[in-house]
Amino acid sequence: CLVDLRVRLEPAAEFTVSLREPADGPGYRFILRPGRRQMAIATEAGEWTRDNCAVDCAQPIKIQLYLAGTNLECFVNDAYALTRRIYDRAGGRLGLSAGGGAVEVQSLVVRTLGP
Repeated sequence: CLVDLRVRLEPAAEFTVSLREPADGPGYRFILRPGRRQMAIATEAGEWTRDNCAVDCAQPIKIQLYLAGTNLECFVNDAYALTRRIYDRAGGRLGLSAGGGAVEVQSLVVRTLGP
């Protein structure tokens, strides 16, 4: 699938998109932390981060997540990318959550890739 978002965040906010989330626990999580200039992919096995991701919180932030098979590719503002292989969840829900500051989701589009 492709998850395409436009969000406005306060700098102190932590915005999370959960993918393949089961009813009984966490799935895969993409986390954007603008105040720390960081983006991350988190799984039950750990968290992988990319630092020095400067985003302008005065403007809408573009987030695109591609989940195809065992690949999760995350892009922010067409400027920053983070990729991770993921193996242990075949399905689940999509979720959005925020903490530490206000978040406004301006648009959300989810598309399936393939037949």
